[in-house]
Amino acid sequence: MQDYYRSPADAVITQADTLPISHMQDITPAWNVYIVRCADGSLYTGISVEVLRRIEEHNSSDQLGARYTRTRRPVELVYCEPAASRSEASRRERDIKRLPRHKKEALLAARPLQGIATLG
Repeated sequence: MQDYYRSPADAVITQADTLPISHMQDITPAWNVYIVRCADGSLYTGISVEVLRRIEEHNSSDQLGARYTRTRRPVELVYCEPAASRSEASRRERDIKRLPRHKKEALLAARPLQGIATLG
């Protein structure tokens, strides 16, 4: 396996120049804001780079899943939107969490889930 860094001190990526453009996205992860519908019908909003992995954690892990979703399993992904950065994703998550339920439902209806850019 080829080393990705010249030395641990400078941590400069050397293989990036030889990677195809399709792989360049793997170097900088894409953040997503997602909403899941819990078994009791409630909605939970979160952020993740790997949305499908995160949904699996919500559904199966007592250590990694959010405390809120642990008692409301299974959860189903109903909404996902990309964000340019973690801070943008966090701001959008905050804005969505502040919406009343009827506006969250309107958001879900206006942008039905059609797929996720980064499936993990």
